[in-house]
This record gives sequence, C-alpha cells and structure tokens, in this order.
Amino acid sequence: DTPHPLQVQFSPNGGTFLSEVTINVTADDPDATIYYAIETDELGEFTIATGPITLTESSIVLAYASTENAVSSLSVTTFTEIDGSLSAFSSDIPMVILSSDI
Repeated sequence: DTPHPLQVQFSPNGGTFLSEVTINVTADDPDATIYYAIETDELGEFTIATGPITLTESSIVLAYASTENAVSSLSVTTFTEIDGSLSAFSSDIPMVILSSDI
C-alpha cells in the first residue's frame, strides 16, 4: 500500500476580494507543520502557519507542509484586490481581471 503524497489546501483557493480576505491553509495530515510565504512586491520568508492568514492587498500565497517522513510539493494561489466600485458591477458577460501589480 503506497501512501498518498502530503498535500496543502487553501480555503478559499484564490480569487478576488474588496478590502481584505482571510484564508486558511491546511494539510491533509493533521500532524503536518505548514509553512507559508506571501509575495506582494517580493517574496517574503516562509513562516509557520498558526492560524488564518489575512491579506489586505493583491498577493500570491505559497505554502508547503512537512512531517517527519514527508514534505509536500509547493502549492500556490493568487488573491487579487479589486476596487470597491466594482462590487456593484453586474453583467451576463464573464469578467476577466488582468493584474500586473504582482
């Protein structure tokens, strides 16, 4: 029986937000230690996740998990802050957001 690889999940898994977003980073092994870094203008240092992470600007979040016997691959997700004036925007046409901020 081959063990499955250690995996990291984000909740929510990327997307857009207005002023701030709180994310949870979890691993499929409850004994794993989760490390994360936030990239806004440059990549920050990896830190141990001890609870939810709050973002207040467009960011790329990177995370991995480790146990005594395994290290997950690096998981990456992107969160894009949008202007508050778009919160009331409604259209039947899908909206595409292109960002060069990060």
